[in-house]
Amino acid sequence: VVMLPVSIFAMPELVVGDCTPTEAIARAFQLGSGQRLRIFGYGLVLAIMQLLGFAACCVGLLVTIPVMYMVWAALFLALRKSSGLPPPDYT
Repeated sequence: VVMLPVSIFAMPELVVGDCTPTEAIARAFQLGSGQRLRIFGYGLVLAIMQLLGFAACCVGLLVTIPVMYMVWAALFLALRKSSGLPPPDYT
């Protein structure tokens, strides 16, 4: 649970934040501070969705995998917007 924000948010922060890898890890910890239960809840719901998609003869995975990535990206952007990090560099 402690490393969950780093494993989820370090890569998007590296891309969007235009920073070094060590700075991306620090920013991922900053994004996850105080939000660990929320992140764990999202992960639990997404894991249940994945299991249900697998139970539907693996056809449901074609839907649940893209949804999972979109939910993690939406959570990352929502947490980043409410944090005090510098604005993203989309260039």
